[in-house]
Amino acid sequence: MGEMIWLGMALIGGLGWWGIIALTFVWCAWRKRERPKWLSFAIQFSAFIAFTAVFFEPIVLIGLLLFPLMWFFLGLWGLSVLTGHPDILAALVIGAVFAGLAAIWTGRQAENRWHIHGPAIRLFAPLCAMWIGGLVAAGVIAEQKIQSEAERLSASCVNSRSFASSIRIAAEGSSGTHAYAIIDGELYNWSYKQSRFYLNQGNFSASATNCPQP
Repeated sequence: MGEMIWLGMALIGGLGWWGIIALTFVWCAWRKRERPKWLSFAIQFSAFIAFTAVFFEPIVLIGLLLFPLMWFFLGLWGLSVLTGHPDILAALVIGAVFAGLAAIWTGRQAENRWHIHGPAIRLFAPLCAMWIGGLVAAGVIAEQKIQSEAERLSASCVNSRSFASSIRIAAEGSSGTHAYAIIDGELYNWSYKQSRFYLNQGNFSASATNCPQP
């Protein structure tokens, strides 16, 4: 039911979003007028959402492609999840801001020094940089938390997936594991919600240094 609601909202919103873009293109071509700047930004924003959409499962991907503004629902969900991890959230925001500013500065340098003009990517490039920079910075802090807790518990080994991958399985609502650790010969799973390892209730038989891949 949730998937149908998601796709339904995306379809209705997408008709308006892409309809306005298409009508503006036709109107400008018919009247032989210059295309408004907001049209370029709308297309660049849609391209950025398509760039991030490939990160998610097909249902989420289709919804984002149909109606790019559906991304804000995912953003609100992400913020609600990360409010319990202020350190990771702060790293994500700081990483995104610095990456975005670096992309803007690089773009301006390319235009001023090397006369490389890229008005069509003035929004797309910084947004993509912010997305990647935020995930990388948050991933560093998340990995530090996992490794620190594993060390505190004297884990014989620990194996974790990337933070970006953890976000994906959380968005999909799947039962994937963020990280494994072997403590006193028993397998433990990592919980971001509880910020700790908990005992895996399934059957597990392996050497003390052979962590399974999440």
